[in-house]
Amino acid sequence: MAVRLQVPPEHLAEVAPHQATLADLRHWAGLTAQDAAAHFWFSRWSLLRIEKTGQIPALGQPNDPRQVFIATAADLYARPCAAILAALARTEQRAPTLPVTDWTHF
Repeated sequence: MAVRLQVPPEHLAEVAPHQATLADLRHWAGLTAQDAAAHFWFSRWSLLRIEKTGQIPALGQPNDPRQVFIATAADLYARPCAAILAALARTEQRAPTLPVTDWTHF
């Protein structure tokens, strides 16, 4: 609908851009979890878990996985890193703490 109306998707959302979650930013970029996960180093289930908890798996990344995630998401979702970081912080504040011990089954 946003394309047809020629407006950014966030203009049609019930969520204000300053309250957007990681999932909101992904949706506004027109991506499914499967599509987005292909650009990260983990599965769509892991991406959905990140969107729910804010916990980012290392999975053998040589660099800081949080910084790599933020930079990749900013590129992929066409948002500034600050917007990704803010959405990640909101997610972390709202989410229950889950152990990040075994991400291999995702």
